[in-house]
Amino acid sequence: MIIAYFYAFYESFRLKMAKSKHLALIKQGQVAWNEWRQANPSIKPDLIKSDLRAENLDGADLSHAKLGWANLTGMELGNANFSHAKLDRAELSHANLAGADLSHAILAGANLSNACLVGADLREASLIGAILHSADLDGAKLNNAKLYGADCRNVSFGKADLSGTELGKANLQGADLSEANLTGAKLYLQDISGAIKAGADLSKIKRY
Repeated sequence: MIIAYFYAFYESFRLKMAKSKHLALIKQGQVAWNEWRQANPSIKPDLIKSDLRAENLDGADLSHAKLGWANLTGMELGNANFSHAKLDRAELSHANLAGADLSHAILAGANLSNACLVGADLREASLIGAILHSADLDGAKLNNAKLYGADCRNVSFGKADLSGTELGKANLQGADLSEANLTGAKLYLQDISGAIKAGADLSKIKRY
């Protein structure tokens, strides 16, 4: 019993120290951070609940990072690598994520309202329950992404690839689907009459 207690205490202390180290490293800037990531590819950075708004992370390697509940509001994150990162409940409103790699990332419940995701890679990302209100996803890759129950009101999906995307119970009121690829997209019978669909082929949508 005593051994278990001390082990739990040690693990808690070790994790706190690791988080402090990772936060200190990222404050050194994108170049130093990326060099450290390259030298330590097996480490998954712990930045949970961190406020990173003052940092320059444009082009940063944040793949596999733990960023749940992190505050990235309004940040310049263009071309950053968030592949396989855990961004559940993260605050990304008004962030610039143009061209960012978010493939396989977990963004469940994240706030991406008014974010710029033009040309971003969101293939197989989980955006279940995410807030995307008024975000710009023109030309984004969302193949097989999960947007179940997401708030997609007034989102621009112009020319986006939504093939195989799970859109069940997503709110698409006012969304712009002009020329979007919706082949195999799953809509679960929700009403999309309020969406803009100019040039979009709706014949290949899967309804359940």
